Amino acid sequence: MNAVMQLQFSHGVLWRADKWYRRAWYAGPQLTAVLVAGWLLSAQSGAGAGGGAGRWGKPVSDSELTRNAEAQLIRAENDAAAAQELKTLADSGDLYAEFEYGVLLDPHFKLPRPTATDLNLALRYYHASALQGHDVAASNYGYYVAFGEGVPKNPAEGLPFIVRAANDNYSVAQTNLGMAYRDGVGVPKNEAVALQWFQKGADQGNHYAQAEIGEAYWNGTAPYPQDRGAAFQWFSKAATNDTEIYSMRRLGEAYRSGQGVAVDIPQALAWFRRAADAGETYSAAEIGIAYWNGTAPYPADPGEAVKWLEFAAKSAQETDAQRMLGMAYRDGRGVVRDPAQARYWFSQAVKNGDAQASAMLQSMSE
Repeated sequence: MNAVMQLQFSHGVLWRADKWYRRAWYAGPQLTAVLVAGWLLSAQSGAGAGGGAGRWGKPVSDSELTRNAEAQLIRAENDAAAAQELKTLADSGDLYAEFEYGVLLDPHFKLPRPTATDLNLALRYYHASALQGHDVAASNYGYYVAFGEGVPKNPAEGLPFIVRAANDNYSVAQTNLGMAYRDGVGVPKNEAVALQWFQKGADQGNHYAQAEIGEAYWNGTAPYPQDRGAAFQWFSKAATNDTEIYSMRRLGEAYRSGQGVAVDIPQALAWFRRAADAGETYSAAEIGIAYWNGTAPYPADPGEAVKWLEFAAKSAQETDAQRMLGMAYRDGRGVVRDPAQARYWFSQAVKNGDAQASAMLQSMSE
């Protein structure tokens, strides 16, 4: 989540603050593809010849049980008595209630709740549910433990739960397993295997996985050929989720340079602005430069440019922003002229490898 992971988390990848996203997430792949073993037998008594009569009850599917448990969680979000009922049901061993009560306790879900959050306790309920076959619980438990999110990192304990849910075709677990192979969490790093799992998650609509596949096509990471058109398509899918800010940046780059799509500067700036508003520093620098130069639809506004450039320049990678801040303070453009601040920002850019800033800094010393 998330990276994020927020996110990013950044998530990466698992956790989303919006509860409607969460509910749609539950309604994605079916948690399991089995019916409850057995039938509900209800007795029906009556007088007459033949004495009592019996009938089989209605079979209950996993999806129905899931909906019932989700409804119980929704009630528990605003009702302490309902929360206690959910806990009682979870403590009785109901795997769906165990999962939902874990969600209620999980601090990464921004829910209204009548009870305090407790990640360690949430993990106990996730674990209990996972042991009974609940794939989302297994994925949640496995992610926290394998990647050490808020608890001690223990890939040997957590990864098998992710693997099980991934093999059951749960897209979030498939994406997390791709992350494990990409980063070497509990397994040797293996980019090709990581991309196999990301592709499985992407094909089921996981936005983080779609961004990873887009990046593979963008860079030509084997076995994917470099194909900016295909990359553009995957980034477009990923960027429908507001947390995938890196995909938004890539779409801005594609429209700006005409890679995979026709050049369209206003569209490029629209995508850069979405990413910048979400905190992506490269995109913030692009918006600052647009204000600096007066690139339509942005008017020339040095003061507004400086605001965006200052935000971007916090990242060591954004040397363009650092150099332009040096220029702003050197020339008094958008800010009060300040040679000391100009030297500082030129020096920061030079330290981070910007040759143009080196020449500008030297000219101020002459």
